[in-house]
Amino acid sequence: RLPVNQINSILKRLRELGFVALPPQQRRKATYYIVSERVFRIWHQMRFSAASRRKLEFLIEFVRIWYTAQEWSSEADRLMQEYLKAATGRRFEEAGRFVEHLAYLAEAAPEPQKGHELADRTVRACIESGDFPRAERLLEERLASHSAQGDNARLAEDWFLKAYLSYAQGRWDDVIAELGQAVHFKPTFHDALGNWGAALTGLAVTKTGEERDRLFRQAFEKCEAAVKVKPDMHEALNNWGVALAGLAVTKTGEERERLFRQAAEKYEAAVKVKPDMHEALNNWGIALTNLAATKTGGERERLFQQAAEKCEAAVKVKTDMHDALANWGGALMEMASSKTGPEQQRLLQQAADRFEAALKVKPNDPDMLYQWGVALADMGLGETGRQQERLLAAASDKLDQAINISAQAVPSQSRDLWAVQFVQVALARCAHALDANNVGHARSLFIAALDRLSGAEHASAKNEMLFFFRWATHETRADSCAELFSLMRERKMERELALLEPFVLAVEYWQKGKDAQVLDRLNPELRQLVEAIIKGPAAKKEDSR
Repeated sequence: RLPVNQINSILKRLRELGFVALPPQQRRKATYYIVSERVFRIWHQMRFSAASRRKLEFLIEFVRIWYTAQEWSSEADRLMQEYLKAATGRRFEEAGRFVEHLAYLAEAAPEPQKGHELADRTVRACIESGDFPRAERLLEERLASHSAQGDNARLAEDWFLKAYLSYAQGRWDDVIAELGQAVHFKPTFHDALGNWGAALTGLAVTKTGEERDRLFRQAFEKCEAAVKVKPDMHEALNNWGVALAGLAVTKTGEERERLFRQAAEKYEAAVKVKPDMHEALNNWGIALTNLAATKTGGERERLFQQAAEKCEAAVKVKTDMHDALANWGGALMEMASSKTGPEQQRLLQQAADRFEAALKVKPNDPDMLYQWGVALADMGLGETGRQQERLLAAASDKLDQAINISAQAVPSQSRDLWAVQFVQVALARCAHALDANNVGHARSLFIAALDRLSGAEHASAKNEMLFFFRWATHETRADSCAELFSLMRERKMERELALLEPFVLAVEYWQKGKDAQVLDRLNPELRQLVEAIIKGPAAKKEDSR
């Protein structure tokens, strides 16, 4: 409710302007006012003629008189909150009444610019709350009105908002066309130019070949035009970098490196304008990571270090920035790959910590579970004894979770690679268990590896099995290996067993008391392979001489 003194002030203004009048005074508890005939007509039209509501100039004048500038701002905020509450609750019919009130309030603004801003804000609220049909109607009305008035500045804003509506609905072609219209009516509209570049980049990544390259280069041009209008427009600089990086990914050699360097320069320029622009900091880190991948030695290490620093800076600005945490961890993993011993373990631990932090921001992200698992596996391979088993067990758990979660959300190629990693870790743990003479545990780990192996089409998965049996096949482990081969037969893994045939025959030879007949029935090439396995590492050294 309004305070009494505010009501009295409003009524005084209405009396002075002839909207209401006091009747002859009579003794009564309440004070009554006679409403003028023109105010009654306004009420009647508002009550019974919805189609004419926006045509009521008297009502606009009434609202302008009713509110002071401060009261107008407060009422605009209140109505906007009421609209958002109704719209986000999907009560769009109720929300529509607040949009009508906001339209009158915008017309009655104390300053024209404030009215324009409220009208734009209303359309944005409709778009962001998912009230798309209402946003479409409002924009069509605005376009018709501003076209009739020849108001190019407002037409540019209308088309800009139309593009925002199309973007919210995922209509990239419409976004690009509508931003083009916005720039047509206002060639120096830097926000539209910058967003036009971003939209062209978004469309480019869905294309291939010459069309993709053409769209990326158009994106460069729009972002460059935005920066010419507003040299400190950090958003356009960042979008320019994203377009350059997008094209770089599709190239090789010197052209790839040149484009990534240019992208890094644009991100750096954006950060100079806005040092806390976490998006540009993270993108800068990604560009440096891609540059590092093309280098070797000290330059490679330096670029990965710089990439990690940029991602760290992004996280300092936005502590829950999932992508920056993930990219930071990735850079640390790359740095660890060129190290050994304690320094490698330290970097791997830091990477694992970043992946864990990213998962806290976005739980059950299969990519982060996989990366965390790989970091733990690499740490485990650098340890021995119980510490190795603990780390490899943790790695298996993360990789298993990643594969299970990704069943629907991740491309099959990625799942195959993850399965390979899981097989590698499971077999490493199996080898550790066999060394400790824990055959039961080794058997369960081997079964886990087989479960993933059967679902992986990647050739590397089979190679992991080959490497494992190259180590495991030994006279002292003949019975254990025979049991593992038996598990494969139960699963009818004929192709894998064919690949491992020399190891299977070597185990059979030992189990039959070194029966020469096992070897005699083999063709010369296969017999040579089996004999090399039987003789062990010493035979390999002898052959190499």
